[in-house]
Amino acid sequence: MIVYFNGSLIDKNKVAISPDDRGFLFADGIYEVVRWYRSYFFAFDEHMSRLARSLNEIRIEFAEKPDFFSIAMNLVKENDLQGQDAVLYFQITRGAAKRNHPFPDASVKPTVYISLSAFQPSSDMRKDGIKAISLPDERWSRCDIKSVGLLPNILAKQTAVERGAYEAILIRKGNVTEASHSNVFGVRGSTIVTHPDSGFVLPGIARKVSLELCKDIGLSVDLTPISESELRQMDELFITNTSGEVLGITYLDGKPVSGGRPGKITNRLNDAFIEYREKRKS
Repeated sequence: MIVYFNGSLIDKNKVAISPDDRGFLFADGIYEVVRWYRSYFFAFDEHMSRLARSLNEIRIEFAEKPDFFSIAMNLVKENDLQGQDAVLYFQITRGAAKRNHPFPDASVKPTVYISLSAFQPSSDMRKDGIKAISLPDERWSRCDIKSVGLLPNILAKQTAVERGAYEAILIRKGNVTEASHSNVFGVRGSTIVTHPDSGFVLPGIARKVSLELCKDIGLSVDLTPISESELRQMDELFITNTSGEVLGITYLDGKPVSGGRPGKITNRLNDAFIEYREKRKS
């Protein structure tokens, strides 16, 4: 695999991260993930805007910002991924410096790593839905930053896997925030309910697109936190994320949701999402 690392396209096996890198020492960095759909990157500008916001929130600056789109297209070519599905991954840290909690001198350059790897989306999950569990939300209060500090998310996801589920829905003070690596939605009649933007929710790109599409297909939106009791009474539940797009939740904590199949509203939104991103190929 050919990747981008600090200004060069090189073999992934030749990448060497300093043990003094602040991403390694402190999780002092951010990341971003973009889907490549065989011939185009979906919502690339939106992802780059979120990446820029994350960088700004943790105050990482570039003396000269790389041309991320050109790098991404070069990775498609170098890895021969034209005509295939793939995932583009960005990780940017504050750079390598002597271990010390305050920011290093401004002369320290950020570490930039970008890779593009083949990805096979699951048609079964789209068709059959997913299983989820609920867990306490034990993360920090700046989940709106796409930080590489994901240990609570990893522990939640691992618990879900060990219980035979795909995702863990996180509950903070009696309300659903999001999931370990997804945004969470409920369906009440023809209304989509989800947590409003806050420090406890990542502003997902698939989330943003889905909320915009609701208007086009005649669904109302209620940006109100779903309580834990309401969660188990919703007509339908679904998640959104970059890799899976829109996925219906069919079982929650072992109990069926919408009869154990993705609901009608979820399927309508799913179809609308696919149609929308296919129109954005250009």
